[in-house]
Amino acid sequence: MEPAIRYTLDPFDQSARRVTEAPAANSKVISLFSGCGGMDLGFLGGFSFAGRHYDRLSCEIVWANDINKAACETYEKNMNHSIHHGDVADLIQTMPEKADVVIGGFPCQDVSINGKGQAGNGTRTILYKVMIEVIQRTKPKVFVAE
Repeated sequence: MEPAIRYTLDPFDQSARRVTEAPAANSKVISLFSGCGGMDLGFLGGFSFAGRHYDRLSCEIVWANDINKAACETYEKNMNHSIHHGDVADLIQTMPEKADVVIGGFPCQDVSINGKGQAGNGTRTILYKVMIEVIQRTKPKVFVAE
């Protein structure tokens, strides 16, 4: 069976080109600082919003974490998937050794112009260091830090 034909837009020359490779097998995704799952939902697809349907993608969340209990409860309800509640630094040993993708929206208040300007010395922004450690441990093909 011939793979489905997809078209993609090259961001550099803005010309459409034909893509014929089959979709990748499920990409294993580790989600850090997951909150209620907004970024995870984008990676999973399979939902409708504002009158548009977004097809299910070939990603699988294999590990998710947040420190906020209410966010974890919302994540589990909305995503129908378990999440590790607690400090990610304490739970890092429980995540898989390998991942295809690492995603995370670490808090940015310390570097924001609306924040206190503490940058790397702040108490929230330092979580980017945990993300770096996870990337070094799991060696993903791709990571998204927002």
